[in-house]
Amino acid sequence: DLKQLGEFDWLQGPATWLPVYNPLPETEPDLSPRPTTGGARQGMLAPLEGEITSGFGWRFHPVLKEERFHYGIDIGAPEGTFIRAAAGGLVSRVEEHPELGLVVHLDHGGGVETLYAHCQEVLVAENQPVQAGESIATVGATGLAANPHLHFEIKERGVNVDPALWLGLLEEEGP
Repeated sequence: DLKQLGEFDWLQGPATWLPVYNPLPETEPDLSPRPTTGGARQGMLAPLEGEITSGFGWRFHPVLKEERFHYGIDIGAPEGTFIRAAAGGLVSRVEEHPELGLVVHLDHGGGVETLYAHCQEVLVAENQPVQAGESIATVGATGLAANPHLHFEIKERGVNVDPALWLGLLEEEGP
C-alpha cells in the first residue's frame, strides 16, 4: 500500500533515479503540532517560530479533501509574520503557483534547495543573495491554503526530504 508510512531510498541508474521503498517500523507517528524554536542542524534555521501543523508524508489535504503526499511541513503563524531564509543562498525563483500560491525558491549550493510557499508578500528578488536568518517573505494564505501558514520544503539533489531532519526535530537513522 503506497499510503503506508515509509521512507524511500533513491538508486541512481544510467539515466534516472529509482525510488526503492523501505517500510518504517510499525509504530504510530507523533503527528501532534510541535514547536519550532529556530535551532540549527547542518546549517539550517527554522524559517519562523510557530507550531508544525502538518508534517512530511501522507495526509488528508484540508482544502482538496483527499489523501495526498505532503512534500514539506506546514508551520502555522499569523498573516504577515516574517519568514527567514533557513540558510544562506541565492533566490533562484519567485513564482505564483496554483496550489502553493506565492512561492520563493532558494538555492543553497551542493544540491540543496528550500521552498517557502503560501507567502503574502515576497521581500526578495530573483538572483538576489540572502544570508541565513534574513527576512525573505511574509506568511500568507495564497494558493490552496485553509489558514495562514508557511509551507516549507527542502530538496537534496531534486528529491524532497523531511525538513524536520534538517531542523533538528528528528534524529537521522544510521546505516
